Amino acid sequence: MAFSVVSKPTCYNMTLPCPSFLFKTVRFFSKHSIGITTLNHLPIIHVNATFNNTIVTVTDSDGKTVAWSSGGLEGYRNARKGTTFAAQSAGLTAAKKALDFGFSTVRVRVKGVGPGRQSAVKGIEVAGVSIAMLQDVTPVPHNGCRAKKPRRL
Repeated sequence: MAFSVVSKPTCYNMTLPCPSFLFKTVRFFSKHSIGITTLNHLPIIHVNATFNNTIVTVTDSDGKTVAWSSGGLEGYRNARKGTTFAAQSAGLTAAKKALDFGFSTVRVRVKGVGPGRQSAVKGIEVAGVSIAMLQDVTPVPHNGCRAKKPRRL
């Protein structure tokens, strides 16, 4: 059985030799030609916002910690660690450390319900780091554990 070669290239991709009984051409698509962009190669800045503190961690694309900062590391103590100002300064410091490592574009993952959620992201932007993706990864229980029995008064 002889194979015929398709000699007509299409308008955007070259074709491969195909057997004549298949009556179709095989095309290779690169990720760039069809517009798929992946952000997996970008470093990640994790923001963990609790009611008592805000921790900002800078990791590379593999998830290895490169730098970190928190409200307590910035010099705030006790209840002041959980404020929005402490979170913004922690985000600013962590983003400056990220710029020192050459991370100019990052993904940001925010976790928790504390007051420092938006302030930490604002501090990252103020430092000059561009945010490619902002993701909320706060764990949400889908009906969770059984609740405690109510108190009798």
